[in-house]
Amino acid sequence: MIDSLDYDILRKTLKVLVPFVTGLSIVKQTVYYWLFGINIWNYAGIEEVLTPIIKDLTFYTFLLLLPTIIILLFAGKKIGDSNVESFKKNKNRSFVKRLFYTMTNDFILIPNVLSIIYFLYLGKTFWQIFAVSGIVILSFIIFFIRQEFLIMHNIEITKRNATILNISNMLILVFLLSIWNCLIDANQVKNGITKEVTIITEKETIYCKNSKNYIGRTKSYTFIFNKKSRETEIIENSIIKKEKFRI
Repeated sequence: MIDSLDYDILRKTLKVLVPFVTGLSIVKQTVYYWLFGINIWNYAGIEEVLTPIIKDLTFYTFLLLLPTIIILLFAGKKIGDSNVESFKKNKNRSFVKRLFYTMTNDFILIPNVLSIIYFLYLGKTFWQIFAVSGIVILSFIIFFIRQEFLIMHNIEITKRNATILNISNMLILVFLLSIWNCLIDANQVKNGITKEVTIITEKETIYCKNSKNYIGRTKSYTFIFNKKSRETEIIENSIIKKEKFRI
């Protein structure tokens, strides 16, 4: 069962997770619309900030929280002891051997495989998935630099700081992958690889396909990207009579 140290680490992870997901959700929304020249906070209300956060919180609960609880329950002590032993062995290795050992560790291989499977599930292209590996490697570099800092400053490696280092780096990886996914989604809209939407207003019918593409909407506004002019059109929802989404 979970021991007191694992419980303490889990409790601190839970305290970090909610603000982390909240901040991540806000950053994702800001980045996505900024790529179309939109300051979304001029058009979004507080309820539109909360809705994506709740959605993201649900998603990351299954992606991060539940696996963390399960791992700590059934293998927390074993993994923690293994982390400490691994760090101690690395401390006595040369820099090159530490680099090779860390690169071939499950820490870099497993997230890479899981990330690729996840982006395959989302239907991303080969080059988009290939770029994901680059992000995982960037996350690994951050992890390795932090590990080297501990070694160079002769900081004692304990189960607590070894586990926190791993968990925090997983959060960094999730952040980088989430922002990358925003970039992919925005690029697909700009290139017409998006769902078909028909918007019927009081004056015209707008077909969001090929030349015009649907970006998204808030409570009061709908955003459309004009592929020909490379401009973003903003429509007030008050003049929209009907919207049709083709799945």
